Amino acid sequence: MSDNIIYSCNNVEAMVNSVKANGDIINNMLKYTKSNDKEINNILSDYAKVKKNIGNEQIDMYRAYVENKENIETTLKEYRQKIEADNAIHYMSLELNSIDSDYSKLHKIFEDINKLQVKVMEMLCGLLNKSNLLLGSL
Repeated sequence: MSDNIIYSCNNVEAMVNSVKANGDIINNMLKYTKSNDKEINNILSDYAKVKKNIGNEQIDMYRAYVENKENIETTLKEYRQKIEADNAIHYMSLELNSIDSDYSKLHKIFEDINKLQVKVMEMLCGLLNKSNLLLGSL
């Protein structure tokens, strides 16, 4: 970001809309991730009941899936904390600044949130891929 760029309230509102849309996408991805996780656990539980073994490739896939899941939990925690703190700042600032002035700091806050959201979405895509591959192999 160049220091001489002046952002307006409209620029910030566009970033807010982007953050909200990304948040909806993340929530849907989390829903599918939880559904896949539940299905994987149910299948493995059923296998355990009938003492059915899974192959080494499936074990490796499951380990990679669990490792990926643990990594994303840390990033999701960071994301949630950032969203909670920065949303409060944003709404207070927009209320206080009803005149058109430089919104560069607010724009930067939401730009950072947006970058973190993209990271979360990329990680969720990887996790969904691993869970889908695992489900397909079970």
